[in-house]
Amino acid sequence: MKIQTKIASIIFFICVISALFTLLCEHLLLRQMMDTTLYQGIFLILLLGMISILSLVIAKNLCHPIIRLHRLSALKQGNWVIKSKDDIGELSKSFNQMITGMKQAQNALQLQKDFYANILDNIVTGVLVTDTDDVISYANQGMSNIAGIPIHQIVDVRILIDFPEETLKYFRPYYLEAKEFLKPIQYHAIPVITPAGRHSYQSGWFIPQIKDGSFSGMIYTIIDITPQKKAEDQLKRYKDQLEIKLEQGTLELVNANKILKNKIKERKHIELALKQSESKYRRLIENMSEDFFFYSHDIQGIFTFIGSSIQKTLGYTPKEFMTHYTKYLTDTPINNKAKKHADLSLQGILQPLYEVEVKCKDGTLKSLEVSEVPIFNEQQQVIAIEGIAHDITTRKQTDDKLRVSELKWKYALAGSQDGIWDWNVVTDEIFFSERWKTMLGCTVEKIPNDLSAWDKRVHPDDKEQAYFDIKQHLAGKTEYYSNEHRLLCEDGTYKWILDRGKVIEYTADGKPWRFVGTHSDITERKQNEIALKNAKEEAESANKAKSEFLANMSHEIRTPMNAVIGFSDLLSKIVTDKKQKSYLDSIQTGGKTLLTLINDILDLAKIEAGRLEIQLEPINPRVILTELEQLFSLKMAEKELAFFIHIEDKVSPFLVLDENRLRQVLLNLIGNAVKFTEQGHVKVGVHQSNKNNNGKVDLIFTVEDTGIGIPENQQDKIFAAFQQMDGQNNRKYAGTGLGLAITKRLIKMMNGGITVQSQVGIGSCFTLILKDVQISKIISPLKTEDTFDINTIVFEPAKILIVDDIVSNRDVIRENLSHVNLDIIEADNGHNALLFAQEYQPDLILMDVRMPVMDGYEATKQLKRNPITQHIPVIALTANVIGDQSKRHLFDGFLSKPIQISRLLTQLTEYLQYHIPAVKACKDLNQEELKQADQEKSPEVIKKLEQLIPTLKKFKGALDLDQVEEFAQDISLLGKEHHISEIISYGQNLYEMAQNFESAKIRIQLKQFTELSKLRSLE
Repeated sequence: MKIQTKIASIIFFICVISALFTLLCEHLLLRQMMDTTLYQGIFLILLLGMISILSLVIAKNLCHPIIRLHRLSALKQGNWVIKSKDDIGELSKSFNQMITGMKQAQNALQLQKDFYANILDNIVTGVLVTDTDDVISYANQGMSNIAGIPIHQIVDVRILIDFPEETLKYFRPYYLEAKEFLKPIQYHAIPVITPAGRHSYQSGWFIPQIKDGSFSGMIYTIIDITPQKKAEDQLKRYKDQLEIKLEQGTLELVNANKILKNKIKERKHIELALKQSESKYRRLIENMSEDFFFYSHDIQGIFTFIGSSIQKTLGYTPKEFMTHYTKYLTDTPINNKAKKHADLSLQGILQPLYEVEVKCKDGTLKSLEVSEVPIFNEQQQVIAIEGIAHDITTRKQTDDKLRVSELKWKYALAGSQDGIWDWNVVTDEIFFSERWKTMLGCTVEKIPNDLSAWDKRVHPDDKEQAYFDIKQHLAGKTEYYSNEHRLLCEDGTYKWILDRGKVIEYTADGKPWRFVGTHSDITERKQNEIALKNAKEEAESANKAKSEFLANMSHEIRTPMNAVIGFSDLLSKIVTDKKQKSYLDSIQTGGKTLLTLINDILDLAKIEAGRLEIQLEPINPRVILTELEQLFSLKMAEKELAFFIHIEDKVSPFLVLDENRLRQVLLNLIGNAVKFTEQGHVKVGVHQSNKNNNGKVDLIFTVEDTGIGIPENQQDKIFAAFQQMDGQNNRKYAGTGLGLAITKRLIKMMNGGITVQSQVGIGSCFTLILKDVQISKIISPLKTEDTFDINTIVFEPAKILIVDDIVSNRDVIRENLSHVNLDIIEADNGHNALLFAQEYQPDLILMDVRMPVMDGYEATKQLKRNPITQHIPVIALTANVIGDQSKRHLFDGFLSKPIQISRLLTQLTEYLQYHIPAVKACKDLNQEELKQADQEKSPEVIKKLEQLIPTLKKFKGALDLDQVEEFAQDISLLGKEHHISEIISYGQNLYEMAQNFESAKIRIQLKQFTELSKLRSLE
């Protein structure tokens, strides 16, 4: 104001000088009037006088306002000096003008402040503002509502330190990220526990404020997206709070007027704060989430303000949207209802949240959720509407899909007749559907919605397991909960229920919250299962009875078979009459056939009983096929069939398989092919799949023939037990129908499968696939045939105790062991065996298993317990091949009846001392025997042996096992006739090999015949 005073003084001085100058000019003119006319002088004097007056008027008009301003400044500064009554009038007039200006400025300031405060305090969005030290400087009412605590507990709080940890841990990373990178960060739908302990889901923004390139504070917006409840109460609270704030503002204005003189110095600070606040709120509005935008419109419905985020939401710029709000609304019931809400807002009636459907710039439709507040003037008249719009299109679409999904789910459950339960694990409150209750025969009101209603109805025997399964799922140890238990019905009966469920919602700290499931009536199924279980038990009982029957039949049949086969073998070594010998051959053939049938039946029974075990060892498939080729060569020759064996080169020479069972399977398949083929060929192929990473392969066998073929409708039937193809000539193709049934089961036990392809009149092809056959890592040497004849061994003197309750069984063994230098002791039951064993101390005991008084099991147990007899080897003799396998460990060896002498002698060699004469020693022994015998008969023996050589030449091709048996019997008779033990043993050994189909051993034995026939060197 000092400058203004100086300017006024200068102007006044100039005007005074101008007036003085004019007076001087008038004086000079009076002196010069003598030189001018009268009229000219008067004119000049009047002109100069008017100029002087004009100068004074100008000086007064120019200086007076400046002086007044100077005085007003002095008044504000308290420097006014009253010199006259005019000064008092001036002071009063200046003071009134100042007061009027301040009121106008204050009103304008308050209107702006109220405008933004009304917006921020009446939106559902929470807003926090922090300073550079992360201290909250502002929080709106929306934040107070969301947090559940008053504003004064939020303001001045250090946001990263003083908030509860359960709340802080969720939004701290977003805050720090926005602060670090100085860019807005959005978070969406994070679970939060508010400081008041309420669970909610929230979305919002962290908007960093930047000043001079550095962080100057944070605007934090938050939206509670938990389904809005009691919206009307919230809006009412907003209105009440607004009225309180208006009353407070009015009171503040009254107080401000009273203390205006003391507060005048603070005006500039208030104006600056208002500008900063306005700028802050403007930035806040402009940086709100793109799903929200602010707006205001007048009472005619014309928009006066639109937030810039509308362009992101609807595609329009704020300028394009500045028209009547109804222009963008579709003609739908939703918008008709929205217009009613808008009309009521214009009437000053606060409205709840409502929905509108708006056309976007690109022609699409979006749903907005609107919250509006009417703005009143001092006369309480509505002058505008302010609001915030939230894009809920995605949420609404999701809700629609959810409703459709829930509807489908309800229909599906209604169709399945299942009940539904929805359990709040935290509160134990549970919802039971109507179907859940009616399934138990209860009315809807009968069962309360709490866990105890279920707990009381669970059968006591099922409750522990049910709770265990529930806890396992709640602990996260199972993906789904499932349990079967009984529930008490209203009529006192129990129903079996299948209960299934899953936790679908968790609390903010990760604990199970919502557990939903279904409830199915499985009573009928359970009854069927119980019936099935009973049927299974009956079937198992029947199967056990069948096994026991087969065991008994095995014993009952094999016991007489032991005598039939044993004594017929003994007779075959004695009988020389051809007619008697033919009768004897028929007995032996019938006995072998019957034994084969019994073995097949028992093999099938062992498989069904699970008593048959697979013994794996490294074998060479080529050796097995070579033996089978020799075995079937004679039959092939008789039927004039071609026999082909093709083994791929890549087939591994050593594979881990059960040699005996593989030979049995191939024997059955090739035997059937030969039996049912009259002309053409039989072809066996072996293939191997590629080796896998575990060193295993798939081994494939094919047996192909050109026989009668199998009709397609009979191909499954042939693998059934005791089944043969319909229409088959049973006399021509005799058989039990067990071969393929046993074959299929054996293949399955070896981890394989078998298939057949066949056409009637063309032939059949059986394919056997053994999967995951291990290639032997250690190459085992091929099994070599015994280099000695079991019948040529010579035992050292020893005592054998034979224990059997059947005399004929003891007789067979005694007769067969009589020529091998062994003393025989006999006992007819286990009790006597214990006495004889302790008294005679035999070198070995042959123990029958089933005997009266004391059976073989108990007798062996006591023998092994007795220190005097426990060292004696005990070999079990049994006709029950499917008996108690668990007791086999009691014995040192095991032989099944009928007893084959070659196997018996082989067992004896494991426990008794013996020696095997070499070939050269054999000649010496023959020489000694010949010297002891009639020396004149030696040439005769040699001659008879040489006469057998042509017969030997017949065996170079196919082996006819019947002819081999006759050849062996002729040699044995020759040795017995001349009392030459070596010739007898040779014949007996060859006969046993023929009976056991040991073709490889037969060929080795036949090669040794040339050494046997060189007896002329003994002369």
